[in-house]
Amino acid sequence: MTLGDLQPGQTGIIRFLDDTDPFLFRLGELGFVPGETVEVLKRAPLGDPLEVKVMDSSMCIRMEQARRIEMQTG
Repeated sequence: MTLGDLQPGQTGIIRFLDDTDPFLFRLGELGFVPGETVEVLKRAPLGDPLEVKVMDSSMCIRMEQARRIEMQTG
């Protein structure tokens, strides 16, 4: 499952993200690290971007990057 698969209101724990990608590396600097909980707050009307909350901060990320962040739900 990826971050892009989660619906608004759902949470998940980051399992893996490819930090060789410059954008995903920057997300890692902002708190997107394995083991951290992420909540999807909103999805834009056409599905892109997503507003997510991680480490008490909310931000919008594009679906292209969200689909490359592996998540664990439970």
